[in-house]
Amino acid sequence: MTDSATPTAAPARALERSPSGALPIAGYGILSDCNSAALVGIDGAIDWLCLPRYDSPAVFSRILDADAGHWTLAPTAPFRSERRYRPGTLVLETVFTTDLGSVCVTDAMAFAAPHSALQPISDNGRSSVRPIAIAAMRYAPAMARIAT
Repeated sequence: MTDSATPTAAPARALERSPSGALPIAGYGILSDCNSAALVGIDGAIDWLCLPRYDSPAVFSRILDADAGHWTLAPTAPFRSERRYRPGTLVLETVFTTDLGSVCVTDAMAFAAPHSALQPISDNGRSSVRPIAIAAMRYAPAMARIAT
């Protein structure tokens, strides 16, 4: 980093998911609240989350199986992405760039649950982002799907 006010972003990556649903490990960032952790893919997906503790059954476990649940907040159009942690924090910012503009998703984990916030960046309201949640409690014997 050149200075703390302008940290260098990780370069844009074109990482592909394996047939089992996982990204290469370099494609993940981590969120934590000191009790549990979530793995966030460069494509906007939370693919691993155990609540309320590290040793609890998984809510999202797509790193193990393509059908084992995830939370995704990403553009509906093809995109490039870059991400960085805010200096001195585990707050993860991912910038998605499409032909229509850019949006920034800010992810953090607080009080035993991940939080995501969406902020348009110079897109004049043209970018479309779609949330998808597929919860697979206890490693997917029962599924719940929420998509808009």
